[in-house]
Formats: sequence, C-alpha cells, structure tokens
Amino acid sequence: MKLTTSRYLDGGVYAYQVSGSVDGPLEPIAIYPVKSEDEILNHAVAPNLDRATYATRHNVVCIDHDGSGIWRYSLEPRSARSSGHSPSCVFSLDGNLVWVYRPDAMADRGPDMLVVGEGQDGVRFYRASLTGDDMNLHPYEWIDRFLIDVAPDGQSFMTVDHGREDVAFHVFPSGEVISHLSVDDFGYEYGESFMDWSGGFLDADRVIVSIVGETDNQEWHHHHSIDLRTGILLGRLEAHSRDSYDFEALGDGTWIVSDPGGKPVRYRLSN
Repeated sequence: MKLTTSRYLDGGVYAYQVSGSVDGPLEPIAIYPVKSEDEILNHAVAPNLDRATYATRHNVVCIDHDGSGIWRYSLEPRSARSSGHSPSCVFSLDGNLVWVYRPDAMADRGPDMLVVGEGQDGVRFYRASLTGDDMNLHPYEWIDRFLIDVAPDGQSFMTVDHGREDVAFHVFPSGEVISHLSVDDFGYEYGESFMDWSGGFLDADRVIVSIVGETDNQEWHHHHSIDLRTGILLGRLEAHSRDSYDFEALGDGTWIVSDPGGKPVRYRLSN
C-alpha cells in the first residue's frame, strides 16, 4: 500500500500520510517550499519524508525540508513547446531511486528512447527492473494499451486501450488476460462514452474504472466497481471526485480525492 501522497498548494509540496483519517480530510505532515517560478506539473515525496521532488517542463528537482536543492536533472535540450508534454517523477518504494518520465517525442526533443509502462502513443509496453546499474526490460506484445494500476498483491495489473474502448486485467508478470470489458458492457455506447485512463485497484479483488462522456454540452464522469474474482459488475461508485482523474486508489479499500481547495480527502468502501 502507498504510504504517502502529495499536493502542490500555496507554493509548496505538501506531504500526507495515508494512514490518517478515513472519510475525512488528510492533514499535512510535511511541507517543502518550492523555489521555482515555473509551472509545477508533477511532484512526489520520499517514503521517509526526508525529500521531495517536483517536475517542470524543463527540470526535475529534488529538495529538502527548507526547499534547498539536493539535485537537479535538466531535460535538455529545452523544449520550445509550452504544452502537450508533462514530465513526471515518482520515488521507488524504498526511497532510494526516483523514476523520471521525460516525454521527448511530445516535447520535440527527438524520439523517446524508452517509455516504460506507457502505451497511450502507440509505443511498446515494457516491464523494467534494476539489477545494480543495469535495467532489465521485458517487452509486452501490445502497442496500444495504457498502464493504469498494479494490484496491491502484485499478482495482476490493469490496462486501458489507446482508443479508450475497453479495460483489461492481466496476470503479472506474464501479461495473460484475466478478463476484458468494453464500454458497452457497462451500458454505455462507445463513441458517445469512453473508458478513461484512470481508476485502479481498491484492493486485490475490487477495481474501479472511469467512464466519461458529454450530454447536452455537459461533461460527466462515472466510476464503476468490478469484482475481479467473479467478473460481476457491482455498479457505480460515488467517489466524490471532481473529475475522472481526481481518484487515487490506495489498495486497502480506500481512495483519495480532492476537496474544492485541492486538499486530499480519504474515503472507504461502506461494504
């Protein structure tokens, strides 16, 4: 289970322990001031809370509690594009590594050298692991799927296709398909409604998918619950989310969304 989550608020990266309140707002346990005038696109905090990282369009920066820089990774050459690409960063579970996604192709820096676990642009889908300083790669057969989440027990993972028509659940690490559901299976019509690239595992057996659409020029989003053991559709989940991406499944039967001010709120399944 993920131990921390973060928000960028009021010029700082706010860290929250997810072992805090359920059915209520989380209180920050650390704040890392960000000394940057660039737009903050992504952020993360170390599991032991001694560091935070943030990503802008041109840099990934690691800072300590007073905002002092520990290291900086510049995304060179600098992109002239002001939109359409969003670097991201995340700590490994032990906090020893920071994984960085740099979207070179979308930023006109040249072709992406490697995209791990990202299939939204029709690139290969890989599983990667580190052995010392070496990265070991295993390619999956798909070129059109997007990794959404990995089950908390590490036995399965969830993908959505590039066209947002279906969701699939796979055995980890083989990639064998356990089950496959289309937008139509949830009672919607594909083309008017789409499976979104969000959702995740509430626990090892129950997963959430997001379906989005537009009616009378009004955009809407619905979260649906599935029992992965039986394949039974359990109906809509009232997630209290602002949009389809405002949903972070924690793997223990709880999830986090944002309140109107952007602060995290945690909820638990009622059954």
